[in-house]
Amino acid sequence: MEYSIPDDERNASIMVFNMTGKLLKEFKLREKTGKIEITSDEFQPGIYLYSLISDNNEIITKKMIVK
Repeated sequence: MEYSIPDDERNASIMVFNMTGKLLKEFKLREKTGKIEITSDEFQPGIYLYSLISDNNEIITKKMIVK
């Protein structure tokens, strides 16, 4: 997954949640742009949400399906 954070944002992370809203994993982002790898073997089959959060603001949320 590639990401890009606006220059005025700080303290960014990508958070993975299950469908009940429980936080399962958090990736702290140290660079303004980059790429992280989320492997499906870390999660049971199902539907998950991942969000790019910066300064406590949700920038984007997308769905991830693990088979």
